[in-house]
Amino acid sequence: MSRKTLAEKAGVSEASLKRFETTGQISLSILVPLLTALDRLSDLDELLAEKTPVSLRELKDTKRQRGRK
Repeated sequence: MSRKTLAEKAGVSEASLKRFETTGQISLSILVPLLTALDRLSDLDELLAEKTPVSLRELKDTKRQRGRK
């Protein structure tokens, strides 16, 4: 699919897609319509899903990281 076609389907600018392709940076307000246009919105759900710790050590490490700045 061309950049122009995808931009039109997602309702975003071609410049935004080009920026994402060249820099890897994208805003959430562009990413969501893009994933929707590609029928891949469920990928975002998986990315943002909270992971269940598999060990007590992992749980402790997670709590420790949340307090860091």
